[in-house]
Parts: sequence; structure tokens; C-alpha cells
Amino acid sequence: MREKLEDKFVIAVKQAFHKVPDMVDMHVFNCNNYEMYDYSLHRPITVGCSSMPLGTVKQAVWGQETAPDLFYRVISEGYDKTLAKTGDFDDFTLDKTLTRPWGPGIMSEVVFYLVEHLGFSSVTTIGWDLEKPGDTHSNHFYGDRDLINKAAPMEPTEAEDNINASLKISEWLGSRNIELFIGNNNSFVHSEVKRRSL
Repeated sequence: MREKLEDKFVIAVKQAFHKVPDMVDMHVFNCNNYEMYDYSLHRPITVGCSSMPLGTVKQAVWGQETAPDLFYRVISEGYDKTLAKTGDFDDFTLDKTLTRPWGPGIMSEVVFYLVEHLGFSSVTTIGWDLEKPGDTHSNHFYGDRDLINKAAPMEPTEAEDNINASLKISEWLGSRNIELFIGNNNSFVHSEVKRRSL
């Protein structure tokens, strides 16, 4: 993985930071499944997001010493208004609003918008797994760790909605001349989204 990432801009999401901490250019996290991160050897650009105001999330989840370089507020207007349900991706580009819609999921709320805003022509995800239809509990690569503010159970149709939305996200990125590739074979991202073997 280090060889493949050597000349790439690396955005790590949450605990993925621990895989190659010295190679991460941008670290994105939210208030769910949080843990403290040690940036003493290498400090990437840090991006935090939460449905709580910054002062509240620092007090309740992150701790006062956590000071993200960028902070985005996620607004929830009910599950039927999530991006996975509406597909209104154009309405939330970072040149239009800094407020983030509920995805659900940090990838659709923040990460792909950062990719678009920063002007990349392609993105390959490693570990964007999603869950199989019918699952209501997230299964993360980092397993059952001692995390702060563990995520609530998913909505009954959330896994399937996110799978369908992943194709719409790929098509939306394509309309912006950004190719999306999935770099792992065991992902539940929609089967029509391009795979790229690493």
C-alpha cells in the first residue's frame, strides 16, 4: 500500500489514519466511533464534522485539545431528506454551502465533496465497504475497538439506500469529470461502480 500511495494525495477517514499515519495528507473524522489521534510525528490537514456545534462536540466527544483545521456542521432534517434518498448532490458543493447534509455517512457528507472541491480528476477508495442489504449495524475494518460515541443502529433500509446512492455518487462525480474507483474487492458499493485492483 505504501508503494501505491507514495505520490498520491491521501485522505484518511477516521481510523484509516492508523494504517499509514506518516503518508496522510488530510484526515477526516466525525463524532461517531471517535478515538483520539496522535499527530505528534506527522500532522495532516484535519477535517472534523458533526451534527453538534464545534464547542459542544469538543466538550462531549472530541475533547478540548482536538482542534480541526476545518469544521463542517452536518444538518439532519430526517432520514427522507438524506442525500442517499434525495440524490441532490449539486445542492451541497462546497462553493455553495459549508453546511453538510446528512448522507448518511462521512463519505457522501464530506469526503467526496472535498475531492470535488480540490479539483482531483480521479479517486480510488480503499475500505469504503458499506454494508450488505438488511444490515442495521456497521461493520468496520478496525473491529470492535473502545471508541467514543459509538454509532447508533442504522435505519432499516439504510444499507440498501447507501448502495444505490454509491452509484449516483459515481455518476455525479463523473459529471464533474472525476472518475471513482473502488480499490477493494469485498465492497458492497454498487456493482456498477468501477473497480481498480491495487
